[in-house]
Amino acid sequence: MSPTPPAQPSAAELLNAQIRALWTEEGGHPTLQLDAARRAEYHRLLAALAELQREDIVEAA
Repeated sequence: MSPTPPAQPSAAELLNAQIRALWTEEGGHPTLQLDAARRAEYHRLLAALAELQREDIVEAA
């Protein structure tokens, strides 16, 4: 029997990883404010994550 390949991360998991990276990459820290460019990227990622969550709710219904 061949081993099961690892599961691919979901789109939500990938977005969460990108959001976390904004806060932990060089110059980022959870207790500090994001600069304007990072803040714009953060809001873009949050909007994409919210859209995925809405899609999941519609599919579940």
